[in-house]
Amino acid sequence: MNSRHETGRLDSIFLMRTRLVFLALLVLASAPLRATDDSDQALVPGTTLTYDFEHLGRAWHGHTTKMEVYIPVDYDPDRQYPLLVWLGHTWGSHSVQPAVDVVGASGFVCAALPYRDIASEHTKHKSGWKTHWPHYQAMLEKLEHEVPNVHPGKRICGGYSSGGAAVLWSIAHSGGGFQDYFYAFMPGGSGWSMGALNSIKGRPMLMFMGDQDTRYKGFEKLYRVAQTTGVDVELLVFEGIGHDLPAGYFPQMREWALRKVVHRSLPEAEAVIDRALRTGQWESALPAIREVLDSAEPSMPVYAKAQNAKQHACRASEEVLGRLLASNASFERLDEFIHDWRGCSSYERAAKACDALGRERLDVILQGTGRAVESRLRAFIEKYRDYPVHRAAIAELDRLAYPQLEQINQDPNLHRRAKRYAAFADKWELTSSATSAMRLRNELADKFFQDAMAVEEPPARARKLKAFARSWAGTSAADRAIEARELLAKQELDAINRIERTSTRRGRLRAFVRAFADTEAGHQAKRLLES
Repeated sequence: MNSRHETGRLDSIFLMRTRLVFLALLVLASAPLRATDDSDQALVPGTTLTYDFEHLGRAWHGHTTKMEVYIPVDYDPDRQYPLLVWLGHTWGSHSVQPAVDVVGASGFVCAALPYRDIASEHTKHKSGWKTHWPHYQAMLEKLEHEVPNVHPGKRICGGYSSGGAAVLWSIAHSGGGFQDYFYAFMPGGSGWSMGALNSIKGRPMLMFMGDQDTRYKGFEKLYRVAQTTGVDVELLVFEGIGHDLPAGYFPQMREWALRKVVHRSLPEAEAVIDRALRTGQWESALPAIREVLDSAEPSMPVYAKAQNAKQHACRASEEVLGRLLASNASFERLDEFIHDWRGCSSYERAAKACDALGRERLDVILQGTGRAVESRLRAFIEKYRDYPVHRAAIAELDRLAYPQLEQINQDPNLHRRAKRYAAFADKWELTSSATSAMRLRNELADKFFQDAMAVEEPPARARKLKAFARSWAGTSAADRAIEARELLAKQELDAINRIERTSTRRGRLRAFVRAFADTEAGHQAKRLLES
């Protein structure tokens, strides 16, 4: 089949699919809008969610970069939760189960972040357990978008073995970003003073290690340095244990997290509630009431006191909202009310009023013409992102995006078209058309991946696959190319290892390392040369 006919066939398929997507979008735009995103609806108590980050490349453990997030069994979207982020041992992992094991199934949102691949070629950043902060930050931004009710002042980062070293390295080398994000730290099983401990002076740190671990003496030294620096540090010693993380100590680790992080603000919050119960000044007391209800155990006396105070506060909120609605208050004032009185039933009435004002504003924007409509829609979506009307605005933005996608579909140069799809998806990332563009790019990638795999000579195929993975980064086909090249490298290394003559074998190994330095087999070959 000639290339022109093949291009025309792909064009007809792509155009048909994008038109079907657009027709579906029109149906959705006219349907009743929901107040929550699909991602929010997936926050089911007791479940684990997985998010892919193909654009971050391969993780150190050899697979695509992913993040797992655990939603606690007592999850309530109206509460704020502490967060435990876990950095894994050895090569790292995106499995969140170790974090859940440490703090239990309730009371904490948990996440696991993998390390960047140490052989990554296209970055100036460090990798392995020395992964730089921006790599983690990209995943944490996604977490906050998907789970918006993580308490910003109760974020903990912990890890064991490589993970413990990663925590301490990040404190020393993140430029302050790591410790600005996390309030408390749990390094275990490895670590030494890497610097910048003075930047977390007064902040909680739990160090943990077995007293039979060969690293223990150095760990004790780090503990003394942290104490001298003024870190609020505690050392949990696993008696008679070597390099292991025994489950019998998990209750003590959870108790530390509750005492030092989750419950630390309760005395101050209780004092505010007591003052409001005496004076009737409820608006200023609501943050303290929410703090107690989010953080305290239901069995604690302060929890019952906060529930009683909330009833008084919510009655007062109805009077305040009534006055605002009677005065035709602005969106900004109603939005401020929602922030101040969150948790009361008046919140829902105020949200409906904000949404109605948003619809009036959207109608005005849509009466405009030219490029100003696009910029105003983008600003509107950001401003009204917490209200259902933002979905209608996204649908209108998609109406502007779709004609540009159709133009891209007409481009006869498939490689150039793929690049235009990627740029289009970045520009219109909020829209369904952007999703369609990425899907179409993936379909093109699948076609060219087959071409790369069809190269007969293994060395040429390996070079082709490497170039393909670089050009089509962010697609599933690029991951398959990396895996196929890894397999080729393994087969080649196996053949080299069967060479009996040492000098010949070592010469081939050196050439192999130059060609496959970014693969696991390349790492193995390098170790063989060093041995």
